Amino acid sequence: YPGIDEPGEVIHHRDVVLAVDDNHVRAFSSKTGEQLWEREANDPRSLTAENETVCFIRGRPKRGEPSEAFAVDLRTGKVKWQASHFPWMDKVYRIVMHGEQVAFEVSSLSDHDAGNGIHVLSAKTGKLAWEKDFPPGMNHTRQARAMFAGDDIWILHGGKKNTKTKEGTTRTAIQVSSLDPKTGKVLKTLPAGLAHCFPPVATPRYVFAGVLDMTDMETGDVVANRITKANCSRENGWVPANGLIYTTPKHCTCWPMLRGYVAMAPASPVKDNPVKKPIDEIKFSLVKGSGLPNPSAVQPTS
Repeated sequence: YPGIDEPGEVIHHRDVVLAVDDNHVRAFSSKTGEQLWEREANDPRSLTAENETVCFIRGRPKRGEPSEAFAVDLRTGKVKWQASHFPWMDKVYRIVMHGEQVAFEVSSLSDHDAGNGIHVLSAKTGKLAWEKDFPPGMNHTRQARAMFAGDDIWILHGGKKNTKTKEGTTRTAIQVSSLDPKTGKVLKTLPAGLAHCFPPVATPRYVFAGVLDMTDMETGDVVANRITKANCSRENGWVPANGLIYTTPKHCTCWPMLRGYVAMAPASPVKDNPVKKPIDEIKFSLVKGSGLPNPSAVQPTS
């Protein structure tokens, strides 16, 4: 693609590939490779998509440009709404979309509790629905994550508060809470584990935090398996996929026993489960493909 710089963010949503470089947001058909549309944007970031809408932020505050949030049509790039009047827009680190909501995450990315919160807008109109400041339940590089699971938004909160001065710092219990995505009302609060330098992750059943602390979102039970932890990533320390939990190498002082590439599965009740055999006795199935991309391949079911 002549004139297109190396992309900083790429998303494959439905049958569209979205990519941003320093000055543009572009959309391509994943079936044909044809460019569908492009929009000029200085420093586009926080790219995300849901249903038929794409959201991103543009603007360079350090050069005096306002940070503006845009919602555009997935197929045409036509602007649905834009917003630049929110005082927190310059500080947004991530955008998360789900259903009718767009959650803008503002994070301190430090040890401090101040400057962390989520601001939820309507995906259709861009109007502010509600916002909530809270201390993320992390020790370092703290992030106010909005985790959509089921019908609710979940947040991990607690830990150090009032960290502006050492004398005033206090600690509260680490917990996860489910919030009504339309109003922000707290629906339930459960115990959780303290995350270190990595943000929490939610699956349909569990919130993962701490050194493999799993909070059951239905019962509130916490299962802790201290064999490993997430890597110190600002993005995805845990990667839930394929019915497994994946982690990647970490080189920190938090004593994880398993430091390399790890895939963890639930314990199997089957006595003759192959994973209970010595590794040299396990037969690993291998299906060789053509080695070429196939955009029309059927999405595997879980």
